[in-house]
Amino acid sequence: MFFSQIQGLDEIKEQLVASVENQHVAHAQLFAGGEGGGALALALAFANYINCENKQGGNACGECAVCQKTKKHIHPDYHFIFPTYTKTKKEASNKEEQKSQFLSDWRVFLNKNPYPSLSAWADFSKADNRQCNISIEESRRIIKDVSMKAFEAEYKVFFMWLPEYMNEAASNALLKVLEEPPHKTLFFLVTQSLEQVLPTILSRTQIVNVRPFTEYEVQNILINQFYTEAPKARNLALWADGNVEKALSLGKEKENDSFLAFKNWMRHAFMGDFTNLVKFSDEYQKLSKVAQKSLLTYAENVIRELLLFHHGASNLLRMPEEERTFLEGFAKAVKPEHLEDMYAVFEEALIHIERNINAKMISLDVGLQMVKLFRKK
Repeated sequence: MFFSQIQGLDEIKEQLVASVENQHVAHAQLFAGGEGGGALALALAFANYINCENKQGGNACGECAVCQKTKKHIHPDYHFIFPTYTKTKKEASNKEEQKSQFLSDWRVFLNKNPYPSLSAWADFSKADNRQCNISIEESRRIIKDVSMKAFEAEYKVFFMWLPEYMNEAASNALLKVLEEPPHKTLFFLVTQSLEQVLPTILSRTQIVNVRPFTEYEVQNILINQFYTEAPKARNLALWADGNVEKALSLGKEKENDSFLAFKNWMRHAFMGDFTNLVKFSDEYQKLSKVAQKSLLTYAENVIRELLLFHHGASNLLRMPEEERTFLEGFAKAVKPEHLEDMYAVFEEALIHIERNINAKMISLDVGLQMVKLFRKK
């Protein structure tokens, strides 16, 4: 990843480039930004710029030996730490094989999307609702790797994605090396939830706050990096709230017609059709975790549109014609004062999905709460 590939965030790029030029690169930095933002991409681009053998105009050259290997995330002096789960014996015979498989998957995953979410990674790596975390064994591996000299690059770099998924024991094992790493060793941590990072980690890192992408930046990322057609990119960027992963998920939603799924879900709830609500929950459980989250995110977006509609701002609606027609009918069935309660139901369901609570139970609970809200006076 290179600075030139990241749309926008120019003020942060300039700050990072200046730290290299002034020789004030902190050895442990924590890039803090929301899900689907540019924090991870910036950390990768920053490391590449630092180690590039022929820097050009505030960007890595893309052609030297370092750049060629970092393009594929295979540079021997770049170490990646990220949440994983324990594979079964059938999936991997030992921990070393597990590590190798995860690293191979991670490289492919990162090449596809440098603006990821944990749920997207869990789905890609086939976690199947197994809890992902950064274990103490991984901390011990880091300590071992830190003691080794760099093979090729000037700086050895350790990237830790989502340190908030590291437990206290794993965190404590790293405190000394974070505070006093060997010469020319860098730690770039990337969090999507700064408040969940342990204070002992925060106190040993320099925080780089990464703002969300603007609507225009998301649009350009979709067009230039994911080859999305301009009209569709504009529409997705409107819904994404600066979250590239969310925009990509919504794009898949449209292709998979989750509008129809949501419409049927709400129709069953409005009619109090408990039999079909149970059937819907059975089907919902069969979806991937990413698809489960995407449908709930779509539902939240519908509620936001309803709020605009009820406040007389129908000219700001961002839905295609068919969905707008449904929205107008749906608005008649929902009292404005209940919209915030509906949004809270979907938001809570998203949190529960992240915590790996049974998807069928979540879906059925949402349906039953919708029945109550439709009937509430």
